[in-house]
Amino acid sequence: QDLYDSPESLEVHTNTGVGSTCQKASFGKFPVWFRKEGIANIISFAEVRDHPNYKVGYDEQSDMFIVQNIKNGKTHQFRRVGGHYIWYPKGAKTMKTSQFALTVKENEKKFSPQQVKRAERIKTLLQNLALPTTDDLKSIIGLNMIKNNPCTIDDLKVAMQIWGDHINYNVLKGRMTRARPTPAVEDIVEIPPEVHEAQQNVHLFMDIMFVNGMRFLTSISKNLMYRTASFLADKKPETLHAEVDRILRRHSRAEHWVEKISTDNEFKPLLEHIENNEDFNIKMHFAPAQAHVPEAERSHRYIKEKIRGLMYILPFDALPKLLLKWMVIEVTTRLNYFPQKGGLAQCSPRTLLKEPALDFNRHCVANFGDFVQAHHEPKPYNSNKPRALDCLYIGPIDDIHGGHRLYHIPTDQVITRHGKVVVVPTPDWVIKKINDRAKKQGMKTLKIQSKHLADDPDDDTPPAEVDEPETPDEPDEPEDDDNEDA
Repeated sequence: QDLYDSPESLEVHTNTGVGSTCQKASFGKFPVWFRKEGIANIISFAEVRDHPNYKVGYDEQSDMFIVQNIKNGKTHQFRRVGGHYIWYPKGAKTMKTSQFALTVKENEKKFSPQQVKRAERIKTLLQNLALPTTDDLKSIIGLNMIKNNPCTIDDLKVAMQIWGDHINYNVLKGRMTRARPTPAVEDIVEIPPEVHEAQQNVHLFMDIMFVNGMRFLTSISKNLMYRTASFLADKKPETLHAEVDRILRRHSRAEHWVEKISTDNEFKPLLEHIENNEDFNIKMHFAPAQAHVPEAERSHRYIKEKIRGLMYILPFDALPKLLLKWMVIEVTTRLNYFPQKGGLAQCSPRTLLKEPALDFNRHCVANFGDFVQAHHEPKPYNSNKPRALDCLYIGPIDDIHGGHRLYHIPTDQVITRHGKVVVVPTPDWVIKKINDRAKKQGMKTLKIQSKHLADDPDDDTPPAEVDEPETPDEPDEPEDDDNEDA
């Protein structure tokens, strides 16, 4: 409220550029900067606490700050989201396009309407000249090869900042070629024998987490701090047994032997056979009735923070079921990249599990949810089908051959590609397509539930049965190459 112009200005530096504002407003008794495209105001708890009209408290059980107005008794609950404590006004939408997303619409806001209009001329010129590369187009303009050409080098630079280096990403559908295959090299970081020996016996903590009704079996190993999240397609005991077996095998491949498993009492009928099986040699610990495993609950909270933080970066209101499923798996996988609190300071969880070393050219090609053009070889190869596919990036394939796991937008399928992927700004049609598909599948918001956290605001609905992802609606596009859990 009380919006006014300030004689000072504020620059906001993000990973997609710099935004500025010269306006301020009042938030209660506190002045704050105002930017129409902004998503949050930052308030100092120290200033609030020093104000005579406010009282600040912390609820450790719910992990939230409570700010109370002493005069009228009203309270505001600042709940933790990622690394921040946030309060949402009543009725506010908690999922909206963030200014941190790399989208065409956000890129256009950096420039005046006249600059955008002149940049549109570059797109027209590119098509008129039979789609030259941007380097060739720069030479054509700079050397004045076309008389009376109204386009300038500055217009070209603006066009590249708005639509990406290729300006029109569709040129990649005819131009993209196979990249040289990456040599299959097993790059495993050696762990000192004394460190490995000290952590050879593992105590595992497991529980079920629900994300928009989809079930995930999560696990975290004591000291190693290695986390997993496995999608459970149904409630059948065989499905749970298969995922538990996969977790045990993942540890045993690295010569870490699970000797104890702690989980909730409700798993006793399903997992009691493990303790009775001499081949496993595992001691099961089931929490008493109405008690839970704190290590698993804390891990859930940490995973939830990261999922919510990533969701706010993406330009979508909600995600389709299949993409949301892979976001949970990818977020949990990436938590193993670096040393974790409570674990070994000198080794990451993935290093302790003898997984391949991180490589920037393999693991940092793109961010989850980036719109990419992925190389595709149609069959027969001499056909006129596109050489690049419209996809959203999921993550790298973590094996010696490398490659990428992608969400193919036209077919609602997860595919794998070992060729090149090119990140381009997300156009409006992609955002609309994903939002419409998520809405059609009933994914209107993000709800992450740990069954037992009754005080969690996201836990107000019971877990729901979730259908399998919709079948492809464009059969001419590539089939699903890899739709298994990581």
